[in-house]
Amino acid sequence: MEIRCLPTSTELTVPKIEISFDTPNRDRFLRDDFRNKRESYAVLGRGSYGVVIKASYRGRPVAVKILEKRSHRHRCRYDSLLNEANALNLRHDNIVTVLKIVPGAQYGLVLMERFDGYCLQRIIGHQRNHPIAVQHKLLILCDIISGLCFCHRHNIVHLDVKPQNVIVTVSGAADQPVAPAAGNLPLRKYLCKLCDFGSSMMLQPWQPNETLVNRGTIRYMAPELLRGTGGFTARADIYSFGVTMWQLDVGRFPYEEITCNEVIAYNVVKKGLRPDSITTMAFGRRATNLPAGLRDIGCLHGSLRGPISLTGGGGGSSFTGRFETDAVDDVLKRQGIAVEYRAKRPTRVICPTERTDQPMNDPELNVARIMELFGNNCTIANNERIQLRQTMRTLYSKCWASDPACRPDAPAVRAAIHQALEKIALGKRAGK
Repeated sequence: MEIRCLPTSTELTVPKIEISFDTPNRDRFLRDDFRNKRESYAVLGRGSYGVVIKASYRGRPVAVKILEKRSHRHRCRYDSLLNEANALNLRHDNIVTVLKIVPGAQYGLVLMERFDGYCLQRIIGHQRNHPIAVQHKLLILCDIISGLCFCHRHNIVHLDVKPQNVIVTVSGAADQPVAPAAGNLPLRKYLCKLCDFGSSMMLQPWQPNETLVNRGTIRYMAPELLRGTGGFTARADIYSFGVTMWQLDVGRFPYEEITCNEVIAYNVVKKGLRPDSITTMAFGRRATNLPAGLRDIGCLHGSLRGPISLTGGGGGSSFTGRFETDAVDDVLKRQGIAVEYRAKRPTRVICPTERTDQPMNDPELNVARIMELFGNNCTIANNERIQLRQTMRTLYSKCWASDPACRPDAPAVRAAIHQALEKIALGKRAGK
C-alpha cells in the first residue's frame, strides 16, 4: 500500500483501498460501492473522456477507464470505446496492452495494463531546468515510432499521438535495448509506451459520410483531419509525431502563445502554421485571422466539434461533464474488477488526455530519478550534438508537411532515427 502525504489541515485522510473487479466483488461494487465510496477510489487520471481508476483483475494490477453513455453530450466519449477495441490484439513492447473492452447500456470499461511510470508530457515540462540528453530524446522517439510502425502494419492509425499519450515506465524496469543500429550506447532503464486508442481507426476505403471530428487533439492534428473531409492515411500519425518530436526537441507546448484552438486549427489549414513558425505569437494576437463563424464560438480544449472550412463558417463548443451516474457500479462488479482505493500518498497519473484536464493525485516528479534516467550518460562532441539536433529539425519538418504524400512513412522515420543513434554509437567507439 502506498503512503500518502498528510494534509496540512487537521482533517483526517481517508485511506484509499483497492477493490477487485473479479466475480463476485464486481456485483457489489457496481451496485453500491461506486455510488457510496467514489471519493475513496485511487484515481489515476480524469479528463473529458471520464475517469481512470486503479484496480485489479484476475490477480493482475490494471487501470480501468470508465466511459459514460448517459446523454448525447457523453456519446462521443462512449463512442471512443469502439475505437479502443482496435488495440485489443496489439501486443508490442511500445504499446500499452488493452486487456478487455466491456460495453454496457450506460457505461463502458477499458481494462489496461498498469505499471509505475509518468506521462512523457510531464517529463518534457521539466526540460528547462533538467534537460533531456539528445541521445535519450532519440531513444524516446524510437520507442514511439516503433509502436506506430506496429500499428500501421496492422492497418490501425492512432490519430492522437502526443506526449500526453506516451507513458514512460521507470520503476523496476529492466535494462532496455537501445536500438538495433546503436548497440554500443549505454543501456537505459526505461521504456516508452503509446497509449489511449480512443481516437484510433482502422485504415479502410474512405466513406463520404464518415466524420473525423472529435478525433485527436487540435494542436497535434494533421491538416487533413482538421478539414474533416476527404479521408486520411497513416501519415496523419506522422504529422502528430512530428509535432511531438518538435516538443521534445524544444521543451515547449505547441503554439503556447495562442490560447484559442480555433485560431490554431484555422491557420494550420489555411496558412500553413506550424509550431516553429516565427509568426506564431502574431497569430495568437490576431483573432481576425478567423472567419466570423469561428470568431464567435469561443475556444475548444480538445477535439473540434466540426471540420474547419476554408471558406468560413464553423461551429463548436467545449464541454465538461461530471462523472456522476451510479450505474457504473453494476458494470464493474459484473466484470469481476476490483477497484483500488486511494493510499495515503498521491498515485501517479497514467495519462492526462488534455492540458485542461484535471488529473488527481499527481505527485511531483522525482527529479533525481529523472536526471538519472535522462541525463547525459554518453560523451558527444559539441559539433556532433549540433548536427544531431539539426537532423531532428529536418526530420520533424518533413513529418508535418501539408501534403500527406510528402511525409515519410513510419518505417522511414524509424530508419532515420536509428541512423542518428548509430552516429552516436560510432562516435562513442571512436572516442575510446
